[in-house]
Amino acid sequence: AASYYLSKTEIAFDLVSAVTELSKQIKLEFDFVREARVMDRIAFDLRDMSDRVEVPRSIPGLVSRRLLVMTFLEGLPLIEAGKRIKNLTEVQQQLGKKRIMSRISEAYGRMILGEGLFQADGHPGNILVGKGGRIGLLDYGQSKQLTPGQKLSLARLIVELDREDREGISAALSDCGVVTANDSLTPRVNMAYGMFDTRGKVDPFDPDSPIKACAIETFPPDLF
Repeated sequence: AASYYLSKTEIAFDLVSAVTELSKQIKLEFDFVREARVMDRIAFDLRDMSDRVEVPRSIPGLVSRRLLVMTFLEGLPLIEAGKRIKNLTEVQQQLGKKRIMSRISEAYGRMILGEGLFQADGHPGNILVGKGGRIGLLDYGQSKQLTPGQKLSLARLIVELDREDREGISAALSDCGVVTANDSLTPRVNMAYGMFDTRGKVDPFDPDSPIKACAIETFPPDLF
């Protein structure tokens, strides 16, 4: 009720879908049998890049709804690794950052646009950096499975954002299931960059936020 009220009075965004999806994901966080199944599946899906990205595997016989034992991954959390490389030369730092980001991007690209099953909680604490820049991905309590149609729609949006095709971006946003109060092109393009690209931002409390000019009435839960 509170999320519905806020979405109609204070924040021009589909808060109901966001809160509903958050409630669903929190419940899934405590199902370790499901988490083990997802983790093992993603480890299998990314097996041909295991020299660059490592995913833990569950230990047979040591998994229940309340217990999950998995293989150990060695490495430093992403933020800690970032602090460590400050002792390197500028060139070495840039090369290291590029290698790490390339591998993280490749892993998520493969998960999301490949099989469609992906780890949906990719904050720095769940990303390890090991020797040689090998990436370790942890915590599969929050995960998503996209349909072929959702993968295609998201891929199209990414392509249009890269092309900077404003009409194409707006059309692809609709294809992803995002419904806005009007079809104003500029705010729709700006919100697309804010939600799906690093070149923009969408702050619902900013008076100049694009959602102030073009409220988001429906946002697909699987894209949260």
